[in-house]
Amino acid sequence: MHQDRNCLSEKLTLREDQLDIIKEIGQHLTAKEDRILVYAPTGSGKTFTLAQLINQYLSASKHLFIVNRDALILQAYNEFKQAGLESGVYAGEYSSLLNKTLPIQIASAQTINARGMEWFEADFVHLDECHLTAYCAISQGYFDKLNNVIIGWTATPERLARDEELGDKFNVMVKGLMPWQMIELGLLKKPIYYSLSKKIQYNVKHQNTIAVAINEYQRLAANRQVICFTQDVEQAHEIAHQFNERGMPFAAIDSTMKPAYRQTMYNSLEAGEIVGLSSFDALSEGFNVKRVSCIILMRDTDSASKYFQQKGRGLRQFPGIDDCIILDMVGLSSDNRFGTIQDILDVSLKTSFSKQVGNFPKKVCPSCDAVLAAFEKQCPQCKYRFPIKEMPPLSLEEKLLQKIPAKDRAAVLSARTLRKKAYFEGGSLVSTTQILGNSNGKIIEPQYLRGAIFGNKATVLEESKFLTYLQSVAVNEGKSQDWVRSEFSKEFGLTTK
Repeated sequence: MHQDRNCLSEKLTLREDQLDIIKEIGQHLTAKEDRILVYAPTGSGKTFTLAQLINQYLSASKHLFIVNRDALILQAYNEFKQAGLESGVYAGEYSSLLNKTLPIQIASAQTINARGMEWFEADFVHLDECHLTAYCAISQGYFDKLNNVIIGWTATPERLARDEELGDKFNVMVKGLMPWQMIELGLLKKPIYYSLSKKIQYNVKHQNTIAVAINEYQRLAANRQVICFTQDVEQAHEIAHQFNERGMPFAAIDSTMKPAYRQTMYNSLEAGEIVGLSSFDALSEGFNVKRVSCIILMRDTDSASKYFQQKGRGLRQFPGIDDCIILDMVGLSSDNRFGTIQDILDVSLKTSFSKQVGNFPKKVCPSCDAVLAAFEKQCPQCKYRFPIKEMPPLSLEEKLLQKIPAKDRAAVLSARTLRKKAYFEGGSLVSTTQILGNSNGKIIEPQYLRGAIFGNKATVLEESKFLTYLQSVAVNEGKSQDWVRSEFSKEFGLTTK
């Protein structure tokens, strides 16, 4: 069986970023790290990457893949099968796929919790959507064991409870591409945000909100396949009813519906037979209809993970569709609570009560309601130009970004963020070349990096500390004094001897 796996794996193509994830996991395993968190954004193919990790390096081991919901079981099973991996399924509604003899088992956390799984001793425990499964009651037993490796996989490494961070569970973190990089490389659709919360009267719970949402869909995203996340199940069914009343075929999904019926609705959406689907909580994870190019957010939330999961349902690639319209009815993207997915420049392994990093301030175009960075002078959607008096006070970094071509801003911000992080964490100074990876490098002009670490008013002491840091890096990494002078100049705009 192992030989068949290897033959199949050779026929499948891994992207460079996926190969990098596999390689880095291998390095951590060689170093005897046994609690590894993998950050792989929506659309990066985390299950496929895991399958190839097993195919290429771990085919002789026993693996348990734990998912958060029964609804995700079949998707994981099919992706493993496509990669040439036979797996048994241990979940209530999939008894026909039960095979306890296989070395790879896919199980739902609910089923393990209800029935136990003492019959399977895994060498590797993989936690899907681990921002949730890592804190499931059943997972704690696996973390307490000393003879297994736990690898957590997530697109949203955030926890709502600040005293329950993933850094409390995992020792090291492996990062895939950031979302902005995937957008720039064409691996995700580009999200375009519209903030519409001011158009809703909150004292009318359903009717007014739904009418506004449908009107804005027709204004901004007509004829696009859409999914809507609602405040409750009742609202999900009501918006479906009102879409149908206006002649647009629509369906509601809720947790009482069997997986087979849901899949029928997903297939209808993918085929363009219906305009959209609405749900309170059944579409956030695992839903994979790539034709969707509009998301209506009607559900308020304090969870950054849920917010980004919901938006991610519309970002997967689909031929002929380059962007996804986000109709934000509750102000999640424009009031600086969570920002936009493009604001994610880096992620880290947070521990309990880690300091939270804010996003760049946003504003809303008064002409079309698009959500923009506060420093934008012109709306890229409707071309409205902001009068000088409407421009808010800008930070030095925002003033810098105004001077940079829009297509390069994400790369510049990423380089500045990583340089600052490298210095304050005492790590290796991150190169400002090849921001997108080895085959898609982008050179960042030195003037765009000035003040990335200390701002525009560094003290003599800070200059001295930075020079000492550069000298230390030069010794450890074999850099020349010309490199030290160059990096010093990038930060302060002057040279040193």
